[in-house]
Amino acid sequence: ELNRKRRIFALAGVDAEARLVVGGGKSFLRYPTYETLFSVVRNHLLLRAELTGNAFSDTEKLASAFRQGQFYLSLDILGNPKGFNAVLKTRDGQILPMGSTTKFIEGLSLEISLPQKPKVPFDTVIYRDGERMVTSNAQFTQYFLNGPGVYRVMVRVIPTLPLPDGKKWIPWIYTNPFYVEETLSALGTRTTKTPEAGN
Repeated sequence: ELNRKRRIFALAGVDAEARLVVGGGKSFLRYPTYETLFSVVRNHLLLRAELTGNAFSDTEKLASAFRQGQFYLSLDILGNPKGFNAVLKTRDGQILPMGSTTKFIEGLSLEISLPQKPKVPFDTVIYRDGERMVTSNAQFTQYFLNGPGVYRVMVRVIPTLPLPDGKKWIPWIYTNPFYVEETLSALGTRTTKTPEAGN
């Protein structure tokens, strides 16, 4: 609902205190460790150019990617997402990263790539304005957009958890949104296209 009113990006974080209170609050243990906490969930920035080692330019690249929503969130404790990507692609081959705003045009597709197929059951789910549009269990998914809206992707898995949880769906990866705005034809009517989904 918020994304339909204005651009909103998600940012992952942990309550990193590394402080387990014991003895009625009189002492504490440094548990869990910061290393453990920071390995649970991460933000993965997707940059158009490599970092160079120059503090000023690298900081600006990172800050720009955060400002523009060019990153996804992952529960890395469930698996390494390195190599994951989701982009909008126009019919003429133009690539638009997460966080992009564009006009709806014929042939615009959302393409999602996983680094490898997870060894556990998984789904790649595409949402438009909060409504599930398509679910795929392929390593690569291409979905042709059928209209404007706020699109985002979630990948979920079914890991085997200790009892009593056992096996259940858990979100693994969330993308930041793609904003596809309405395009009006010369007659003032909305342009639409029949939806297609491919694996």
